[in-house]
Amino acid sequence: MRRIISWVIILVFALVGYNYFFGTTEEKENAKEIVNEVKDLGKASWDLLKSEKEKAEAGKYDEATDKFKDIFERLKGIASDENNREYIDRLADLEQKRQNLERKLERMERPEDYNTNLSSDTPSDSERDIERDLSELYRETERLMQEMERRN
Repeated sequence: MRRIISWVIILVFALVGYNYFFGTTEEKENAKEIVNEVKDLGKASWDLLKSEKEKAEAGKYDEATDKFKDIFERLKGIASDENNREYIDRLADLEQKRQNLERKLERMERPEDYNTNLSSDTPSDSERDIERDLSELYRETERLMQEMERRN
């Protein structure tokens, strides 16, 4: 069955190619129309993939901020049990940074507030800022967790 489908596809490409270069005027026009439709389909498919990639990246960031939220809640519980004001204050600062990052992500998801260049595969300055902020939040959280572990 696959072999038949493969041969049909090859035959279609051959016929369109032959008509595109060697056909009558009408056949050439039909072949050009088919080629243009295939190009449009390819462009639409590419745009769809880019859109899905952006959604996935946005979800990745959302998931990361949610994980930080969970970690901070657990650490607040530990710091409260130990009655350690220094850790509680540092966690409040980290929570504020996480919330700022969430606000940046929300602004990035609104097209009227965020100008994105869909033709570019390179991350925008805003995306780099978010990645940098996320990395910094991770490092600071890790540092605090290590200090809390050493103290116990």
